[in-house]
Amino acid sequence: MTKALSIIKTDESGDLETKREDVAAAVVRGILGAAPVVGPMLSEAITATIPNQKIDRIIAFAKELDDRVRYLEGDTFKLKVKDEEFTDLLDDAFLQASRAISPERRGYLAALLVNSITNEQLSHIEEKKLLSLLGELNDAEILTLKFYSLRSNERRQFAALHEDLFKPIRRTFTSPQIDLDRAALHDSYRSKLVEVGLLDLDYKRVQKGELPDFDERTGRIKANGYKATSLGRLLLRSIDQNPANSREAAT
Repeated sequence: MTKALSIIKTDESGDLETKREDVAAAVVRGILGAAPVVGPMLSEAITATIPNQKIDRIIAFAKELDDRVRYLEGDTFKLKVKDEEFTDLLDDAFLQASRAISPERRGYLAALLVNSITNEQLSHIEEKKLLSLLGELNDAEILTLKFYSLRSNERRQFAALHEDLFKPIRRTFTSPQIDLDRAALHDSYRSKLVEVGLLDLDYKRVQKGELPDFDERTGRIKANGYKATSLGRLLLRSIDQNPANSREAAT
């Protein structure tokens, strides 16, 4: 597989149509080898217009999806992949997978597709919306959403696992510029999640006759923190990567 791709990348001879056929053949061979269950169906959905440098990402995604559909009963996936609405969803997932550089991102995409098969409560347009929301978020924003969906004791454990993202950053006049820059980026992750409706500010309940506290830095009413919205929790369920959950959803 690696050799076939290297030939395509380095060989400058031949016309465009021949190169397209070579790329298409390499993609199909890679998918068939990496994903024996779903490969035959997925290879038909791949075209030679995929840039060469994105082929390996598509193959890795196909393998991830292949590993997950093994838990489905009978010909569930084979029947679903022929459905026009699912192939539309699959097409969008392929576009995102071609840009996915982390295995976690490919896992999110594969899980969303499998959950769309096993969960028939959502309509096609609703599943498309969830996939679109996933495409708007980077991996740090997804982790941030997960953090605010957890209980207090669970948050501490989760933050310890992702210390670079959740370690408190002091913001003072003497703080190093790199710390201020990193804090600004972390703020932007939360702001993005609020913007798309996945996070909401969690305000302290004010008793009658009392005035709310104000944040000295922003001048706005002080919030206790953030909380995942119903939409945010739905997105997290749709990208749940626990294989056990996939098996339970399929039975």
